[in-house]
Amino acid sequence: IMVIQSIVFPDEICATQEIYYRFKGGCQQHKKGIYLEEGTIFSTNCYMNLFDARTWLRYTGIKIWRLRLLLSGTGSIKVLSQGQDKLEDNSLVLLEKSFTYSKCTELLLTIQGEELQLLYFEIEAKTEVYLYEAQYTY
Repeated sequence: IMVIQSIVFPDEICATQEIYYRFKGGCQQHKKGIYLEEGTIFSTNCYMNLFDARTWLRYTGIKIWRLRLLLSGTGSIKVLSQGQDKLEDNSLVLLEKSFTYSKCTELLLTIQGEELQLLYFEIEAKTEVYLYEAQYTY
């Protein structure tokens, strides 16, 4: 597995959370990841964590991606492709998967297509969820 892009969180260089992720509900950043309270919706549809699949396709021909997550808890995850027009909510749900993990577990999702634009994911926490890390891989 080759890591193409890691999901990043605010740090001492740039602590502005809004350019890394969005959330509705309760969300706390810790040294080892993000803690989501039950009922929280977490999204990487932000400047620092959108994945530009169209550019990778153009320069490498890669059409199949994987989203690798390390997480625990119970919830669901959606992978979405945002269209060109950022003023409209024209995102397309590419896949959706439920998960239940009592301890930190790897979840690997395959995404493919030639029409993909900017990729991001959303997690809806059904119970407390901890997101340790996430990466787009090839």
